[in-house]
Amino acid sequence: MKSILWDYNVQPEIFLEALIDAKTYKWITQEWALVRAIERLQYYDFIELVPFRLIIEKWPVIRKKIRMSHIRKGWDYVFRKFSVPSSG
Repeated sequence: MKSILWDYNVQPEIFLEALIDAKTYKWITQEWALVRAIERLQYYDFIELVPFRLIIEKWPVIRKKIRMSHIRKGWDYVFRKFSVPSSG
């Protein structure tokens, strides 16, 4: 969690509830949490934390919010490899 929340004053429990359970706390939304986790975690750490079905479901919305093109391209590759539409 430190690598995700190092520059925010957000409790890890709140972050995880937003990320996994789609609870919203003020400006903390599931989409924000997903983008934050994708941009800050290594792939294997991310897939241990976030159910794959959730990233498939949310990818069309969050893809354009990911600032780093190599991360977008990497996930597009994962979806192609597993024959999942990336909507990209």
